[in-house]
Amino acid sequence: MKTNVKTRKSSSTILIFLAINLLAACDNPMAAGNKSNGADASSMPSEKSYEIVTVTRAVSLDRSLAFTKAGYDVCAASAKAFSLPVMPFPALPNDYFDGRQTYMSDGVNFYQKKETYVLDLASYEERCASEFKLLTDITIVRGNRTQTINLAVDGVEHKQFGPDVPYYDFTALKKAAIEVFSLRKIKSGISMRCLDSTVSSMVQKDFEACIYDGPNDSSLFYATDHPIDLFIHLPPVMGPEVDSVRVTDVQVFKLGKAIDSKFFEFK
Repeated sequence: MKTNVKTRKSSSTILIFLAINLLAACDNPMAAGNKSNGADASSMPSEKSYEIVTVTRAVSLDRSLAFTKAGYDVCAASAKAFSLPVMPFPALPNDYFDGRQTYMSDGVNFYQKKETYVLDLASYEERCASEFKLLTDITIVRGNRTQTINLAVDGVEHKQFGPDVPYYDFTALKKAAIEVFSLRKIKSGISMRCLDSTVSSMVQKDFEACIYDGPNDSSLFYATDHPIDLFIHLPPVMGPEVDSVRVTDVQVFKLGKAIDSKFFEFK
């Protein structure tokens, strides 16, 4: 029987919203209904459309995989205690990352995909056979409806609709969320607004988070109430001896481009 040893997902989003919550921002990304019913999502470009991909990677793979490797080592020790052969620890995928986040919007509807590698580890009776697999979580927000699609380690796809939510005007909340990021910087050739040291130090020492610095003090939001993190420097949560710095950076950044309507269709 297999058990799943999951690599720790980056807690960057949670940490950022701890800071944003200081100004009463909401930490529920699905709390925003939309005036449009989303029925006519199209592939036409919109000035509010975007496609963004960010990737989170550890600076030190050895330290970031310490807890994952520890689970395998326990299995291997158990197998050896019963004089059973053990499969070697698996090689990392060529594109290994802690997390990859894809955000898309046509200005009305929203699509978010989160991908994370986890170690699928068998029991010692099965020689601790293990393999890194990609977990995928997709959220589609269309009008006032939300659907989540989760691909589990066993390859089974789980689909679920959330409750319908009424429209709420998040204008004031969005303004407050943006104002938290008061330090303007250029990163990866993109204008960003970052947390100043006063706010970031309340989250964690040497923590840094940045969002898009748009025209007229605007930014890019997911599902109308969550600013999208374009850059994050997350110090070792468990300490530098057993954990690694993690950096989230932009890989794809497209504004005002046509987005295929198929991404916003419920499955």
